Amino acid sequence: MNKLVFALFASFAVVLLSLSAFAVSVSRDMPARVSPGESVTVVFNVADAQVGKLFTVEDDLPEDWKFVSWEVVGAKEDKASINHRAAPGNRHGWSFTPNSGNVQVAYVVLAAQPEKSYDFDAVWFDESGFNRDKRSVVVRVLRCGDAVCEGAENNNVCPADCPVVEQPPAQPEPSQPVVQQPVAEEKGNSGVLLIVLAVIVALGVAGFFFMRRKQ
Repeated sequence: MNKLVFALFASFAVVLLSLSAFAVSVSRDMPARVSPGESVTVVFNVADAQVGKLFTVEDDLPEDWKFVSWEVVGAKEDKASINHRAAPGNRHGWSFTPNSGNVQVAYVVLAAQPEKSYDFDAVWFDESGFNRDKRSVVVRVLRCGDAVCEGAENNNVCPADCPVVEQPPAQPEPSQPVVQQPVAEEKGNSGVLLIVLAVIVALGVAGFFFMRRKQ
């Protein structure tokens, strides 16, 4: 029992080390939805490939998709010398020697007629390790009225799926309240009042002393 557990652990560790050491970066470009019978191009973009080292890409296609053609750009070999394999179950593989760090593998297929989701399962590897990528493609006729705005649909062709989104009217900016500035009194008027008061007081004082002398 202990030997079995150790063997499983060792195998798992080897797989993890292989994945962590795999330095090649691969991205796959393919549409998410196609029409029945549509020609579809699948492209593998390989970066940081090991120049002069054997590299392999394999893809497991749905059985009812028809394989049409393929091309490899960036290989040391010509097309006739590249090892292309077509296995039962519609599985295709390519083994070649990159002549630069950037390589491209592309193939063309015809989509199946039944409308449903189809799975693609690809793996690529070299002496440093391997990696895997699974994708799904939906085969469906583009229909106006399915509540999905896609493909060539727009508001003119299919307003039911691509309605015009009306923008809310712009709100006017709130007006700033008018602050009444206090009216400053004119200095000239206040000066005149002071002079008049001073004259009145002076006349009063003078009259007071005049009356006292007369008594």
